[in-house]
This record gives sequence, C-alpha cells and structure tokens, in this order.
Amino acid sequence: MRLEPDVKKAVDFTIELSIDKASAVLSKTLKAGAKIELERTEVVELSKLTEDLMSQNKEDMVGALITLEGDVLIKFLFLIRTEDAFAFTDMMLRRAVGSTQKMGPYTKSAIQEVGNILASALSNVFSKNFGISVWPSTPVMFHDFMDSIFSTFLMESAPLDDMIWLIETKFFVVKAQVECAMFLVPSFKNIEHLRNFVS
Repeated sequence: MRLEPDVKKAVDFTIELSIDKASAVLSKTLKAGAKIELERTEVVELSKLTEDLMSQNKEDMVGALITLEGDVLIKFLFLIRTEDAFAFTDMMLRRAVGSTQKMGPYTKSAIQEVGNILASALSNVFSKNFGISVWPSTPVMFHDFMDSIFSTFLMESAPLDDMIWLIETKFFVVKAQVECAMFLVPSFKNIEHLRNFVS
C-alpha cells in the first residue's frame, strides 16, 4: 500500500500539533505536567506487527478505543497499565495518589475521560488544519492483557489490509510517574482525499 508523501507529511504535522494541544489540556485537567512525544509514524506489515506483539510479555492494561469519524477515519487507542490507571483516577478525582486500589466505575470513567480529551484534541486540530469535519465516537473500554487489547485494536483498524499506517506516541505524567501510550491508525483509503487540502 503506497501512501502519498505529501499527505503523510501533512498528517504527521497535524498529529504533532495535536500532541502539543493534548499535552496542555491534559496537564490542566490533571493539574500535573503531562509530556507527550511522537514515538514513530510508519507504514508497517500487520502480520509482522501482530507476531511481534504476541511475543511480548503480557501486561494487565486498561484501554479506551475510539473512532475518529467524519471526513476522515482514524482508529485511536489510549493504553495504560492498570496500576497507572488507578493513579490517573486519583488525579482526576483530586485525591491522594494511591487511594484507588481496584478497578471500578470511577477508574473506567477516568480513562474514558482521558481518551475523550486526547481524541477531541486530535479532532479539533484536524478540523482546523484541513477545514474538514471530524468527531470522536464514544470510547469503548477494555481491561485485559496488552496483547489482547492491541490485537483487537489492529483487527478493527485494518480488517482487510495487511499494511497499516501506525502512529505511536508515548506520554509521561511527572507527578505520579505514570507512563501511557496512544496509538492511531488512519484509514489509507479515507485519508488519501486529504491531498486536496495539502498546499
């Protein structure tokens, strides 16, 4: 699958702008510094990616899967270790980190909210930069092993293709020493029409 260089460059730039916006919004929400960095953006072979994933150690994770819909189609996954999700919950609820000790409705709600914040930042920057209509779906929550959640994300992102455009970011919340990840898979077919908006 070939991706036009000008389209990829424009979308990568938009993702970087989105990351900056998401960092600011998330920091304000958590009242703690949140640093988000672009880790990689590349077209990869789905079968190889899945094989590498299955060989990794299993970790208990919480994920929020969101679809950015409208003039573009992008699958979005916010992924965090379960113990770190508890810390996020405490920060969102403005209580001492360590108060939450088990998975419950507050943690699910907190991770949904973080997913919404990040996806909305991405949608807003795409809309502004390209003059298109983009909006996030309601988050679908997962609490499972990392390989299981990520496999579901990949299958939903590219059910018929063996090549996907994977964008990975990592971010760190200093106050609670929390590390998280955000993954995006734009649809090749759907994203290509953005060349009309690339100057």
